[in-house]
Amino acid sequence: MRILSSDFDLDVANYCKIVVYDEEGTTKIELPKPTALIGFLDNEALMGIAEDIEKRLIVAIEKSR
Repeated sequence: MRILSSDFDLDVANYCKIVVYDEEGTTKIELPKPTALIGFLDNEALMGIAEDIEKRLIVAIEKSR
């Protein structure tokens, strides 16, 4: 919500899409990096939020293993 409230046009990007699937008996988790999706905006405040979100998502994925 922090990013969407600062730039409503970003809901189109929907940077938190997470895909979970099975590949040859192994569960795979993939997502676009929020920093890559926000990077095109050239906005330092949003990049800081995206970095925080990305770190949290990576930790959550690592803990799910």
